[in-house]
This record gives sequence, structure tokens and C-alpha cells, in this order.
Amino acid sequence: MGKSINLLAIIGIIGGAMMIVGVFLTWVDLKVVGVSLGTATGWDIFDGLKDAENIKYTFLPLLDLIAGILAVLMMIIPTFANVDGYKKANNALGIIVTILSIAVIVISILFVTQSWDIFGGTIRMSDYIQYGFWISLIGAIITLIGGIMPIAKNRMN
Repeated sequence: MGKSINLLAIIGIIGGAMMIVGVFLTWVDLKVVGVSLGTATGWDIFDGLKDAENIKYTFLPLLDLIAGILAVLMMIIPTFANVDGYKKANNALGIIVTILSIAVIVISILFVTQSWDIFGGTIRMSDYIQYGFWISLIGAIITLIGGIMPIAKNRMN
């Protein structure tokens, strides 16, 4: 069985797990003059700010969660069933995971780069972003690599 395990796809599982965990960690710490007015996890942003008019991409934590869960589930198959009969299925799963990861990465960039002009000043989301967001984003990047690995491995064989 050792030879049939695709160790490269484990990278995708790790990335997917990071995306899931990151959603429940602190994404934003609202600080004014160095004093924290409060923090919000990714889930808080999705659940509490989804109706906020000025903040865009509040669905990102939900997308992270769904993509992370799907990545873990989809990468388990190529990891433990990377035999000749499964190559086409593994390639399809790798493509799906790759597309999901790219979507998360693009929307994460849009989320973190948004800004607002208030009272003659500009407030940037990037100034308040915390480790939970970064863990989810790094997880998406790792998942992207993990999604490409089974395809690349099957192409080389």
C-alpha cells in the first residue's frame, strides 16, 4: 500500500485544514490609536457583517470553509487511491481543488485590499487583518499546490 499513497496530495489536505481552521481564528482587530475596540473571526465577519453595506466580500470565510472541507475530502481520494484506474478521477479532483483555491486566493486579495474614505481619511482593511485571515490564505495557496500535484504526478507517470 505504501507505493499507492500519493504523499504529494497530503499537501492539499494540510492546506484545506488550514483554510478550515483559519475561518475560526481572528481575522480583524479594529484598533484606534493602538487601542483594540474588538476582534472578529472569519466566521464573525461572515455571520455578523454579511449585511454591512460598505464591507465587500464578507462571504469569503464561508467560501474558505467550503473550499477547505471540499479540498480535504477531495484530496483524500488521490492520496490513498492513486492507482492507474483512478488517474482520470484524480485529475478531475485536482482540477476542482485548483479552481476553488484560485477563487479563494483572488477573493482574499480583493477582501484585504478594500478601503473606505471616511471623514477625509482612508481606512484600509489591510491595516486590521490578523493571523486567521493569513492562515486561511496560506492554506488556499498550499491547497492550490496540493491540487496541482496529483495532476502533475499523473502526467509524469
